[in-house]
Amino acid sequence: METLYISDLDGTLLTPECRISNQTARLLNVLIEEGLLFTVATARSASSAAPLLEKLHLRLPVVLMNGVVIYDLAQKKMISVCPIPVDAARTALEIFERHGKSPFFNRLNKNKLEVCFTQLKPEINREYYENRKNSPGKRFIAVERLTVTETTIPIYLTMFDRYEELLPIAQELSEVKDISHVFYKDTYSDYWLIEAFSSQASKPAGAAFLKQFTGAQRMVAFGDNLNDLPLFAAADESYAVSNALKLVRRAATGVIRSNAEDAVARFLQEKWSAFMNRK
Repeated sequence: METLYISDLDGTLLTPECRISNQTARLLNVLIEEGLLFTVATARSASSAAPLLEKLHLRLPVVLMNGVVIYDLAQKKMISVCPIPVDAARTALEIFERHGKSPFFNRLNKNKLEVCFTQLKPEINREYYENRKNSPGKRFIAVERLTVTETTIPIYLTMFDRYEELLPIAQELSEVKDISHVFYKDTYSDYWLIEAFSSQASKPAGAAFLKQFTGAQRMVAFGDNLNDLPLFAAADESYAVSNALKLVRRAATGVIRSNAEDAVARFLQEKWSAFMNRK
């Protein structure tokens, strides 16, 4: 049976320095050339994911923004987008505002991604902005208030802050119809991250789309953080890198090496070699 392999990026496929290592690129490109069905599923948007994936010769679309977007890297276009219903988006924005918080509000304007914000607090949100403000395919816009307009399509809300600051927001978002959210510790700092999007979007939904797209009958997932757990639950097999959170390691079929050791690529090389030897 054809198997689709899907890996998370940050903390899993990427090194601790936030890049694809030369070794991972070399191993995966050989496997992809030989027919391995491999792609990634990440919370990142196309503007930040695409540069990180340049070394890989990916032939399949990628799952972005926790399943909100299915994206064709080669053609640089969105295959599908799952927007937040307008009323749900307004309710989510009201929750953040009531708690005195300003998330990054991602919306589509004539199929172009805009990221609106009112303030950049705490400082890690400013760092996020500074690292991405010149990214191609994404436009950051400072506004006086975050609102849903008639001419744009709401797709994603995200924000960094301390756990105790975001927890009540996460609890309220869980009660909003048509909204899903993920709440987990950031891979690169001591802050936590909350992301909200349509309840119809998810990494498993993106994986299901790609299974149909490729004709694969099985799916194997790789990850390290709490937002990977839904994908693990939907997978036939799941593997956590050794640097993954304990809860993620416990949920996995097995634990492989760390992201500093090219874990995903080495695991797939070994699995592929065994498969080819049986043929």
